[in-house]
Amino acid sequence: MAVYTNATAINTLLGTALVTDLQDFDQDGSADSNVLDNAITDVTSEIDSRLGTKYVVPFADISDSTPTPLVIQKIARYLVAEQLLLARTELSVQREAYGEQARELLSDILTDALIVPNATRLDSASADAHSGFHYDSSDAADPLYSGLDDNDDDPMARF
Repeated sequence: MAVYTNATAINTLLGTALVTDLQDFDQDGSADSNVLDNAITDVTSEIDSRLGTKYVVPFADISDSTPTPLVIQKIARYLVAEQLLLARTELSVQREAYGEQARELLSDILTDALIVPNATRLDSASADAHSGFHYDSSDAADPLYSGLDDNDDDPMARF
C-alpha cells in the first residue's frame, strides 16, 4: 500500500518531542507501537477515498523515484497531525488549523481550483462510475435528477 507521508515529515512538522509525546498513550516516555504508522495508513485511505472520484489512486508512494505529489504529501502531513493531536485538548486550535488547511486543499482539488501534478485524472466516464452518481448531459432539456436510471427505472424501487 502506498503512503503519502512518513515519520520524518511528521517530526519536521510538529517536532520530534511532541510527536513522541502524542504517541505515548501509556505515559512511559516512549512512543507506543504503530500509532504513527496507523495514522499514516488511515490518512492515506482517506485521501484515496476523497480524491478517487477525480484521480487514479493510489498516488505514488512517498518513497518512489517519482514520489507522491507535493500537495498530496502536504495534505497527508496535516491530516496525520490532526489525528495525532485529537487526544490533546490543549492543542485543539493547532489541530483544527491543520485539519482545516488539509480539507481546504482537498476541496480545492475536488472543485478543480487546484490540480495534482504528476497524477492521472480520471476521464469523465470513469469519474461518473466512481462517484456513485450518474448524470446524462445529453438530456439538456431536463438536467435535474429524476431518480430514474437510463432505462427509466427507479433503482431504489427494489429496496
